[in-house]
Amino acid sequence: MKRLIVLIAALLVTPAFAGEAAKEHHAITNVPPAFEHLKSLVGTWEGVGTGDSKGTTTFEIVASGSAIMERMAPMGEPPMINVYHPDGDAVVMTHYCGSGNQPRMRCTKDGSSLVFTMTDITNWKKGDAKMEAMTLVLVDADHLKQEWVSDDKGKKEPFTIELVRKK
Repeated sequence: MKRLIVLIAALLVTPAFAGEAAKEHHAITNVPPAFEHLKSLVGTWEGVGTGDSKGTTTFEIVASGSAIMERMAPMGEPPMINVYHPDGDAVVMTHYCGSGNQPRMRCTKDGSSLVFTMTDITNWKKGDAKMEAMTLVLVDADHLKQEWVSDDKGKKEPFTIELVRKK
């Protein structure tokens, strides 16, 4: 009986210590300024895109603070996900596109605008459309603009989304 009580106590205490160890293990040091800018976007945003398309976007800090997940939900279409995370002194983003491919982009310019350009892509066949750049313009604390550029068989197609923070 004594052994059973010790075992139960150990099982109850161990997760608490494991959780603290995990937080310490995943602590990010030397966070790039672009990642700090992205953290300020946490919350829900409502937007209007080129051609008056509407939708919502949410930003959430995930993975013990080591990543930011953006869920883009265009009205009437399946949602898409962007995941941003530090990579050395820069920020990279993977766009999980509705067309089934996943371009990875690196932030090449930081400031009031974060410029992401494609470095590689998965699940893409030559000739298929792909997103190859995105500029995130931090207008002010409650206004954000995303300027996307896709490549469809060599033709560049811009798409802009104007977002307002939902209060």
